[in-house]
Amino acid sequence: MEQSMISPDMLEKTNCGVIVVENGIVTQANQAARNRQISIGANITDYISIGAEEYADFTNGKLCLTLNMYGASVNATVVENGDAHIFYLESDYEEPELRAFALAAQHLREPLANAMTCTNDIAAQDAPDVQKQLAQLNKNLYRLHRAICNMSDAAQYQNPRPSRFEYREIGSIFTEVMEKASHHLSVSGHKLNYTCMNEQVNSKVDSEKLERALLNMISNTAKFAAKGSEIYASLRRSGNKLYFTLENKADPAISSQKVNIFSHYLREPGIESPQNGIGLGMTLVQKAAAAHGGTLLMQHSEDFGIRLTMTIPVDTAKMPKLRSNVRLPVDYAGGYDHTLTELADVLPPELYK
Repeated sequence: MEQSMISPDMLEKTNCGVIVVENGIVTQANQAARNRQISIGANITDYISIGAEEYADFTNGKLCLTLNMYGASVNATVVENGDAHIFYLESDYEEPELRAFALAAQHLREPLANAMTCTNDIAAQDAPDVQKQLAQLNKNLYRLHRAICNMSDAAQYQNPRPSRFEYREIGSIFTEVMEKASHHLSVSGHKLNYTCMNEQVNSKVDSEKLERALLNMISNTAKFAAKGSEIYASLRRSGNKLYFTLENKADPAISSQKVNIFSHYLREPGIESPQNGIGLGMTLVQKAAAAHGGTLLMQHSEDFGIRLTMTIPVDTAKMPKLRSNVRLPVDYAGGYDHTLTELADVLPPELYK
């Protein structure tokens, strides 16, 4: 068997907890992981609370799942290293950092809202040049709006909100999101081909989180797709789980580069690359999947580009019809169109007139 190439020194230099697993057994762990009471020699499946089936089928890419570390849920990203699997645990420092983002977003919301309101006054002018500039301005304001929404909400996505879950026909949610996204993407030159499942599935879902996760997955897939290429999406059921997959055609400009869309702040191929944002969009996807008891898998290949797969278990336990002390949900986008907001990085300016 090929030995893992991770030295103890390398493990300790990593800020987050790191666990090395070979043949399903924990063989190494740095101090940050040992502080969570991980046991050398233990079977890693004993710690997996969400994603055991997905991990059993995991062969390549990056798999986001959830561990139970002595009563505490910990998000982890699994990657390959030779014949070993490396588990990178979510850092204890992430929540304070995300809360700092939320505080910054709170101060940015008011001036951005004022700027977006002012564009309505400019829109009254009929001059073509003004309208063209206004469309470009609006697009960039929506991009800022999306970034602020992500900064504001990433911290609260740490924990599920049970009051937002409802019993829905889940296929209709996917179809509605795909149809809206397909219409908008067609203007940008991308064709979104969606294959839905043939059966109706009623399940307990957080509709807002699910819609937002799907739009962020589409945004990232389109962002790294070759210009004018097709994007393929599908929803299927296998047993008691739903599998939603998005796949693009590789962009020759980035096909040889490593694409990292899971880690906050760590942006590859470089922070200056126009494809990269602040790294919170896919974090929301990962946490939305975990809130539903699911996982997220990212794979990158020169053959197909980027493939994202989100799993969601089917939860048929009906919610009670009467619930007390439930607040009406506040629209995270402040009343602005969700699709235009979440796809602002990839849509053309003319959609923002």
